[in-house]
Amino acid sequence: MNSVVARWRVSREFIRLNARLLMVALLVLLTLPARAGTSLWQVRDDQQNVVYLGGTIHVLRAADYPLPAAFEAAYQRSDALVLETDLDVAATPEGQQLLARLMTASESERVEQVLSVRTRLRLKQMLEGYGTRWSDLKSYKVSMLVIILNVAEMRRLGMTAEGVDAHFHAQAQRDNKPVMSLETFEQQVTFLSHLGQGNEEDFVTMSLQELDQTDAVMREMVASWRIGDVAALRRSLLEEMQRDYPAMYQQLLVARNQQWLLQLETLFQKPGTELVLVGVAHMLGEQGLLTLLRQQGYQVEPVVLDTTHSFNTGRVNTRQVDAGQVASEP
Repeated sequence: MNSVVARWRVSREFIRLNARLLMVALLVLLTLPARAGTSLWQVRDDQQNVVYLGGTIHVLRAADYPLPAAFEAAYQRSDALVLETDLDVAATPEGQQLLARLMTASESERVEQVLSVRTRLRLKQMLEGYGTRWSDLKSYKVSMLVIILNVAEMRRLGMTAEGVDAHFHAQAQRDNKPVMSLETFEQQVTFLSHLGQGNEEDFVTMSLQELDQTDAVMREMVASWRIGDVAALRRSLLEEMQRDYPAMYQQLLVARNQQWLLQLETLFQKPGTELVLVGVAHMLGEQGLLTLLRQQGYQVEPVVLDTTHSFNTGRVNTRQVDAGQVASEP
């Protein structure tokens, strides 16, 4: 279980009630043009204070490195890094104990109580097929079992490299750059523990049915992420969840975005520049962070890096776009 616990965070964007909705982390290498946009935005207030806001992918293949150059450039221009949660706590024995406690099922939440015999057997067979022991797992909530299943499939597909958040977290530690978080580790695990609650049978059934689409879905999503194709990301990450699982959309995206908006606004009152990295699904749609910030009067522009010049020279071209458009050069 230690390897699963250490990688719990890869499922932070897997917030839908099936394998496709349980995957907001994806990958594919694209050949980028001379001018390249990505899922990174510059946010300015009326005093011209700047915060960089990056939508991230939480797990990658080694072949997905190097990351889009604009992310590294924004990191170098920033004085502090802001992440969704405290990754240091997640890696501690205390963090693992917290995860185990919050993900352990109560008597009424145990798989024997919430899943049919047929679905429980299928889930057991799938998990054992990845080399796990059912006896070690069956005491966990269904949400944890589905997360373990998806992590195992991604590892089988070679998706074992650190994601964008973890990459820059490690770099900030090496550089002694301050790192802050928008929510506690306990808050984030609590959100994950509620996945599929009250709909466990459908949750597991859909996850099993769509598990074999993991590779194709993730490749498509990372392709869109790399070039900042917000419209494509919205279609693949948001629309099905909004339509079919509105309660989960409200709980895991809308409510958290509203809470994060208040914290993002306080960053403009602090000296220096911050790079904020959160899952790219949080950027999208009418309730996404990009739209919410624009509604509060902030200027939000996608960063487009001229790859023939250093970002530090200031030769950056941006174009303000709506949350449903593609960030591209005019």
